Amino acid sequence: MEEKPSKSKGDWSRFLVAYADRELRLMIRRFLEISGYTVEEVEDGESALAAFIRNQPDVALLDVELPDTSGYYLCSQIMKLPDAERSLIILMVPEGEDVAIDRAFEAGASDYITKPITWDKLRDGLRHLGFFVTEFKFREQHAGPFQPGWSEVFNAVQDPILIVTPEGFITEVNPAAIHAARKTREEIIGQGVCKIMHGGRLPHIKCPLEELLLTRSRDIMETRLPGLNGEYLLTVSPVPDLNGEVRQIMLIARDLTKEEVRKVEAMRTGQLAAIGELAAGVAHEINNPINGIINYAQLMLDETGLDAPQHDLLTRIIKEGERISTIIYKLLSFARESDKDIAMVSMEGVIEDSLALVRHQFQKDGINLGVELEQDLPPVRGNAQQLQQVILNVLSNSRYALNERFPGQDPGKKLRITCHTVMVNGNECVRTTITDWGKGIPQGILDRLFDPFFSTKPPGEGTGLGLSISHGIVRDHKGVMRVDSVLDNYTTITVDIPVAGADQGQAATDPVPLLPQGQP
Repeated sequence: MEEKPSKSKGDWSRFLVAYADRELRLMIRRFLEISGYTVEEVEDGESALAAFIRNQPDVALLDVELPDTSGYYLCSQIMKLPDAERSLIILMVPEGEDVAIDRAFEAGASDYITKPITWDKLRDGLRHLGFFVTEFKFREQHAGPFQPGWSEVFNAVQDPILIVTPEGFITEVNPAAIHAARKTREEIIGQGVCKIMHGGRLPHIKCPLEELLLTRSRDIMETRLPGLNGEYLLTVSPVPDLNGEVRQIMLIARDLTKEEVRKVEAMRTGQLAAIGELAAGVAHEINNPINGIINYAQLMLDETGLDAPQHDLLTRIIKEGERISTIIYKLLSFARESDKDIAMVSMEGVIEDSLALVRHQFQKDGINLGVELEQDLPPVRGNAQQLQQVILNVLSNSRYALNERFPGQDPGKKLRITCHTVMVNGNECVRTTITDWGKGIPQGILDRLFDPFFSTKPPGEGTGLGLSISHGIVRDHKGVMRVDSVLDNYTTITVDIPVAGADQGQAATDPVPLLPQGQP
């Protein structure tokens, strides 16, 4: 960076940040706020220019790649404004591109910082300009954990520890966390906690951990953290400063033993059973009134002429009432056991029949399908139509995820189906796995996937009943259905069904071994 006159914190206190990426924009904001500066942040050039005119900042940090204009052009327009020279304009340019740096100064920029933006680059760049910023500003404000000698203890702990802000940005990690994440310290500091621990999240779904951090509350949870490559007992501990204000939170992740993982699986199964009972109760309460509405509307419709204004309204009432009835039926199917049409079923046949229905659509979408079925699979006892419904629902979700990640033709648009026998709890089971390398699912919401009406799809694109009903069907077959996923990487659905003649009084509750990240 070019040498510029030093400015004190008192002289320069108001920042404007223009950056399209929300996570990085918030990271920059939090970094500056930690050091005592006030920040206004925007996501595009038009908003940045308006903010500059409305409330001229002392410093403007502008990305050169904004969605509606270039930062170079924005800088040149700002420099035409009255008294613009009273502000520092710092452009964020691609690293290693001398042309970009020359363009920044030609546009009138005071200086530049190279991308990708990290906590350390912000610290070094702003210090160079004379700003008072300290990487570990919090340590100077706290008693307790951040006393002299704490760093030795912090670094010696064998469990991963992350220090984060209430907004979810990581300010410090110990060596154990760096090792578990398989990243460098520079790749972790300043990033969002969901991105590092969960692998990211979907834009329309909030991360439960980030929501918890905002409340500044204590909590202990058993959860899988794919970003740290394991199942952990996660302890969330707010750390108040001398004034009692919580500006940072300590996360400690203790690796769970196999027995503890089994208990977590059993607890999740119990929670889903409780949800099923609740859903059944609600469905029964709604069923009778909605049937009455449909019947009365039908009687009125029978007495109404086709040209009457009420005809269309009554038809709509019946249609929407029948839609509610269908949802209620699905809820009851999720909640109750059924012995209808129980027979010896070949899972190989179920899979082949399901693929016969969707293979053409997969080929049309350019999905590369791989199928590995063990020869002479033993039969399972169940309902072939219901089991086919499970497979078709999972295949439908996989197709959606692959098309979301790869809208067109792509060699990475792959789906793999395997079916073989395994021993679970001393019983022989037929295990079916369906893996797609599509959009993936944020780790923070995996525990909610089987909840009725919960959907990872945007509003209007899913009812949230498909997986809950599928889970209920598998449960009725004394089996277990599990999901393993990493956002923007893969999703694996595993279904274990006991073979006919096995002890079906107990569901297969042994956890599926954790899969290496990105290698289902």
